Amino acid sequence: MIVAAVFVSMTMQAIVTSAALRVVATQYDEAVSWIQEDLETVVNQAAQYEITAQPYSSRCLATLTSDGFASGFLNDTVMGLGGTSTTIGPRALGGKYYTLTRTANYTSSSDPYWLLNVTYQVTEQGGSKPIATVDTEVIPHAVFKCP
Repeated sequence: MIVAAVFVSMTMQAIVTSAALRVVATQYDEAVSWIQEDLETVVNQAAQYEITAQPYSSRCLATLTSDGFASGFLNDTVMGLGGTSTTIGPRALGGKYYTLTRTANYTSSSDPYWLLNVTYQVTEQGGSKPIATVDTEVIPHAVFKCP
């Protein structure tokens, strides 16, 4: 009887742990999907940024990083991101509310003239520890028209 009680106790503990991990995995999966949604929007904006400049954008000839494509796309309030940081949300993920923060800068990218470094974090509303973080770089497509 003791062996059966220990077995049942261990099985119940495994079921509870499994349920808790499933909730965390669901929240993480939904957070990454949220990041992907916003990243697709940013990539679409980057695809349209200065693409119609003929024969190519004056940013191709930039001598300062602050005049390059990355800086222009970051700071353009109409066709670009309109600033270095954006907070989106709240959104319910797995029964709790979270916010998504997108932080962008060109100075820490591998090519500060052309590439924009974008960092995403999803944190519980009122919390400080992110449940998901993604760091990537975005390139405006007008760069490909440069000589």
